[in-house]
Amino acid sequence: MVTALALLVQLAIGATVRHNNAGLAIPDFPLAYGMLVPPLTSFPVTIHFLHRLGALAILVLVAATLWRAAAENVSGRAIDCG
Repeated sequence: MVTALALLVQLAIGATVRHNNAGLAIPDFPLAYGMLVPPLTSFPVTIHFLHRLGALAILVLVAATLWRAAAENVSGRAIDCG
């Protein structure tokens, strides 16, 4: 449930990035202006950086969800999704 909620928040942040034309506010990757944390001096840079942090959080949450699902499925049978 937490992962799904985090994805919903990430989608909203992504829409904010798009509608504020902040998609290229930080032009380099994986660093931001050569630093780990960019100077958060404008809204486009701040929202773009938050979107990057959200993506990292989603990565961790999805990995944890998959790990938990695999750990709970000790029988080795396929997980019933329906």
